[in-house]
Amino acid sequence: MKQLPLEQFDKQLEKSFHLQQPKQKLQESIFQDERVDNVDYVSPYTIRNETGFILEISDTTNINKKYILQSNSSINYEIDADFDQMFGRERDDLQQQQQRLVTIKVIHNKYQFEPMKSIDLDCIKVTRCPIKPFNRNTDKIFMLFVEVVPKDTRKLLLISSETIIFNQTDMIIDLQLFDLEGVQEQNIYQAQIEPYRAFSVPIDRTRQYFNFKFSRHPKYSNYINLRYLSDNIEKRYEQQHNDYYTIIRCSKRNVNQTLVYLESPFQIKNCLPMPILYELYGDSEQDLLTDSIIIQQQPIDNEQSNLTNVTLKHLDKYQYEHLHQKEKGKIMKQEQKLIHTISSKGRLAITVKLPFFQISGIHMLYHAKFGPFQVDNIQLCDYFGNTNGYVLIDQIKNVFYIYCQQMIVNELPFKVYSYGVTDIKKGNPTIIAGQPMKDLEENDTHNITLFNDQQQLAFSSSENYTQLSETLNLNYTGNQTVRIQNESNQIIEVGYNISLMCVDKQKPLVTKVLTISPRFIIVNQTQNTIHVLQESSNQYLEIKSMDRQPLVWYNLRYQYISIHYQDGFIEWQPTNPIDPNGNGFQCFTIRAANNLQTIKHFNCITKRDNQIVYLIILECKSIVTQNSIYDQSQRNSMIQQTQSQIVNINQVDPPYVIVNNLELVTLICYQYCCSDEKYSHRYQFNEYKLYINNNQQCAFSWEYPCERRDLVIQLKFEGELSTHYRVNPIFINLEEAEAVQEYVISSVLNESEQYKFYIISLWEGASRKLKFQQEVQNQQNQHDTNILKLDINLNQVGISLIDQFYKKRVELIYVYFKGLEFNLLQTTQSRRSEFKVKYINIDNNTSSKTMFPVIFTPTKFQRNL
Repeated sequence: MKQLPLEQFDKQLEKSFHLQQPKQKLQESIFQDERVDNVDYVSPYTIRNETGFILEISDTTNINKKYILQSNSSINYEIDADFDQMFGRERDDLQQQQQRLVTIKVIHNKYQFEPMKSIDLDCIKVTRCPIKPFNRNTDKIFMLFVEVVPKDTRKLLLISSETIIFNQTDMIIDLQLFDLEGVQEQNIYQAQIEPYRAFSVPIDRTRQYFNFKFSRHPKYSNYINLRYLSDNIEKRYEQQHNDYYTIIRCSKRNVNQTLVYLESPFQIKNCLPMPILYELYGDSEQDLLTDSIIIQQQPIDNEQSNLTNVTLKHLDKYQYEHLHQKEKGKIMKQEQKLIHTISSKGRLAITVKLPFFQISGIHMLYHAKFGPFQVDNIQLCDYFGNTNGYVLIDQIKNVFYIYCQQMIVNELPFKVYSYGVTDIKKGNPTIIAGQPMKDLEENDTHNITLFNDQQQLAFSSSENYTQLSETLNLNYTGNQTVRIQNESNQIIEVGYNISLMCVDKQKPLVTKVLTISPRFIIVNQTQNTIHVLQESSNQYLEIKSMDRQPLVWYNLRYQYISIHYQDGFIEWQPTNPIDPNGNGFQCFTIRAANNLQTIKHFNCITKRDNQIVYLIILECKSIVTQNSIYDQSQRNSMIQQTQSQIVNINQVDPPYVIVNNLELVTLICYQYCCSDEKYSHRYQFNEYKLYINNNQQCAFSWEYPCERRDLVIQLKFEGELSTHYRVNPIFINLEEAEAVQEYVISSVLNESEQYKFYIISLWEGASRKLKFQQEVQNQQNQHDTNILKLDINLNQVGISLIDQFYKKRVELIYVYFKGLEFNLLQTTQSRRSEFKVKYINIDNNTSSKTMFPVIFTPTKFQRNL
C-alpha cells in the first residue's frame, strides 16, 4: 500500500459521486425553468481522508446526498446552497451556517461507529473527536482529528488519524503494525512508505507495535510501541536493521496528534558549485556494542571532558584510531546526502576530494561523547603543494554543510591565474590553490576556483606573476573592469562582478562570487561570416553566422573595430571605424571592393548586461522602390539589385530611408564629414554620394559611424528647372528633424517665381523616413505624422496582492491575464491607444469564508437555437 504526502493531498482530487441520486436529476430539481446558465460552479471546499478507512460523508440538511471517500484520497465537496444563493433562491428555512454542515461516518469492517454530526466547513480549527463502537461490548475508544485549514483558494477539511509516520529517508520503507502476545506477533498489518512521504496509521492500530526495514532487505528492526513514542516525544531512538541505522523521533501537532519521523542519523549537504568525492569513517558494530572506543579506551582528562576544551589536536592522539571506512561516493552540487551506514552512538569522520586538489586528511565531524565538533574548515592541498586552500564546515543538528567563503568563476575563453596579494601595491603575491595549471584531471569545473579569506586579488595570464593586473578589492559588490596584459603585450579588457550568492536558504549560508568575463562580446546575426579587425593591427577575429566571440584588445590606444563582411559572391571592403563603447545603435555602410556604388547597410546594437557589453551585428533589409524607373541612374539600379539578392529572416528595417517625390529633381545625399579631405583617403568624394532620382527611395546609413552624424542633401534640378533654381546644401540632423519643414526657393532669373517643397520626417516601423514632396495635397493628413509608436504583447501575466496575516504572509487577490496587447500611436496632432485582453480571471482570497473564490472569469456564451 503506497501512501501519498499530506502536503500534496489537495492536488489529487477525485470526482465525487452520489450514492442515491444522480447529478443530472439534482440539477433538474434546482432549475425548474430549464434555463441554461453560463456559470461553472467551483466548490471552495475539499475533504481529505487520512484515517486508514472508508468515510461516508453526507449533507446535514440533505440526508439523501452522500459521498463515499476512500482512504488517502480527496473530493471536491459541492454545496447545494451555493446554487441557491447564486441564482437568488436562498432557502428561508435554513441559516447559512446550517447549510455548510456535514456529517462524517467511519465505515469499519469490524466495528460500527456513530456518525460525527454538524462539522462546520467554515470554522477554522482543530477538533479531537473520540468515537466509540456501539455494536460490540468493548471499552476501546478511537481518536479522530478533524481540522479545517485554508489551502490556496479553498478550505480543506482534513480527517486524520491520531498517529502519522513520516519517511524522511531516501529509501522505500517496509512497515509492519502488529499486536504482541508474549514474543508472538499477531494481527499483522503491512504497508510501504515511499521516500519523503507520509503514512496515516489506521485509527484502530495507533496502540500497536511496529517495526520497519528498507525495501528489499531481509531483516526488520526491533519493535517499538507507538503509545510509548507518543508519551516520550523528547527522546530520540536509533534502530539498526541489516547494515543500516535509522533515527526515530516524535513531535506533537494540533491537539495531541503524534507525528513519528524516520530519518537518517547524519546528513551532509554539498553547497559547493562542484561535486565532492568523499569517504566516511565510523566504528564497527562490535566496538559499538562494547563501547570500547567511545567510553573506555584512552580516558580523557577532566579538563578536557567538555566540548569546548576538546580540540582535534587532543583527539588526534587516540580518537582517530580503530576507525573503519563505512561509505564512499560522490555528492553532486546542492545534493544532500543521507548517511544510513554510520551510527549516532559512535563517531563520524570524513575525507573529501575536490577537483584539482589532493584528497584531504581525516576530519572528525561527530563524537557520541561530545556531540558535533566545531570544525571550522577542512584543509586542502593541490597537486603543486599549495596548502592555502580549504572548505568550510557548518552544522545544524545532524546536518553538515560543506561550502566556501569565496569563489572565482572564469567566463573568459582563455586561462587566467589568480593571485592573492597583501595590499594594493601587489605585495607578496601568492597563487590561489586549486587552479588547473595543467590538465591533470578531466573536469567540467575548470573555470571555478575556490578561495576563502583573501581580500586583495590580482590576475595574470601566465603561471608566473611577472605581469599582474591591477589589484581587485573584494570588500564590496558591484561591476568593474580590469585590464590583463599577456606575454605578447595583448591587452585583455575584462569585466568582473562581485556579488553574494545564498548557497543554502535554511542555514542560511552565503558565498561571495567573483565572476570575470569578457568586456565585449560580438554577436553575428548576419547570414555570413564576419571578420572583426582592430585599428592598427593586422589580426582579425572570425565569427561564424549566428555565433558569438569575445573581443580581445591588442592595443589600448586604438579601441575601434572594423567589420569585414565575407560573401561568396561579392568581395566587400572593411567598414570605417566603429566605436564599441557607443550607446544604442550605430548603423554603417559597407561597399563592394570592385564597385564602390554597390553597398549594404548594417546595424550594430549595443546591449549592456552588468559588466558585459554585447555588440550585435544585424543586416538591414533591402528597399523596395515605389516604381520601376531606373534608367535615370545606373548606380542606384546596382544598389537595389544587390540588396534584393539576399533574403534573411534576421534582417531588420534600415535605420533611415530617404524618399524623393520631387519632379525633375535628383537628391544627392552624403554624410557631412565625407566632404572633408582627411576622410577622403580611401575613396573619391563622389563615390560617397547617394543619388536618388524622382519617385525612388533608398536606404541610408553612416559612412563614418564615429564622426558627426549630420546628413547633407543637395538638390540637383534637371530640365527647365536647372536654369532657374539654385539651392545651398541642406543639413539635417536625423535624430532631431522636424515633422514637417517647408522650403521656398526663388528663381535666379525672376524672383517672383518660387519653387516650394516640403521635408516630412516620420517613423515607419523601425525606420526613420525623410520624404521630399513638392505639394501637400491633404494638409491635415500630411502634417499628422507619426512621432511615437509602441506595441507591447504579453502572453500571460499574473498579479498577486499579498498582505500580512498574523506572522504569515497570505495572498488576498490573484489576477491572471492572458493575451495582453497594448498599442500606442502618437502623431503630431493626436494620440491613440488600444488595450486588449483575451482572458482575465480574478481569484478572491480576502476571506477564509468566501463563498466564491473565483469572483470574475469569462464563460462561453451559449445560444438557444
